Amino acid sequence: MRKLSPVLAVLLCFSLLLTVPIVSAEATNVKTIKLKVNYIEVPISENIRVVRSEDDNSAKVQLFNKETGELIETFGEIIESVTPAPNSLSSDNTLAENLILQAYNERTDYKNVTTRLTVKMEGYRSGSFVQINKVLSNKLAIVNSNKYYLEAVDEVYISATGSFPTTQIVADGSAVLTYVKRKGETGSIGGTADFIKGGFEVTYEWSDQVDWYARKPIHVTVNYKTM
Repeated sequence: MRKLSPVLAVLLCFSLLLTVPIVSAEATNVKTIKLKVNYIEVPISENIRVVRSEDDNSAKVQLFNKETGELIETFGEIIESVTPAPNSLSSDNTLAENLILQAYNERTDYKNVTTRLTVKMEGYRSGSFVQINKVLSNKLAIVNSNKYYLEAVDEVYISATGSFPTTQIVADGSAVLTYVKRKGETGSIGGTADFIKGGFEVTYEWSDQVDWYARKPIHVTVNYKTM
């Protein structure tokens, strides 16, 4: 996990805002959606169906392909803990609270492999006012497969205001999603053509006589803000 200098942060902020993950070949717009505490930006288009749900301590927004029903991305927020802040009553008698929050973005690739970028933060809330005090961690990981792994992982975050406390965090994770089938390993993988159709690059036709690799660059972004 890396934190950028203020100058590089501003440049990266503009870059990330211009490189929203493509979820459709159609024109893609960005929509800000309320979660439990804060808001998250999601890419939408005419071919995307947006489904929001929540429970007591979390909320998520799922993006589905309208034509196929395929789940493309899931954005969400989890409230890990809420504790009274020191001198927790403000001048207007509003209860002030310290928060531990998670914001995440999950993307689904070939064979339903899910990769999640999770940003864990320390926040503060008093009435309708919310701020993000600091980022505790920023992690990109595969959450549902032991047959794939990530190579060349790069994780970075910025305060969109240039400093902390802040009202907006932009986090980014990039990596190479990699599948390997070892020489002599049994079981079907679906074939070279299926991996290529799923956006992977392969160096040769599948064979059980050598280790076989399929790789796909991925990029996941979380744009999370208090208003």
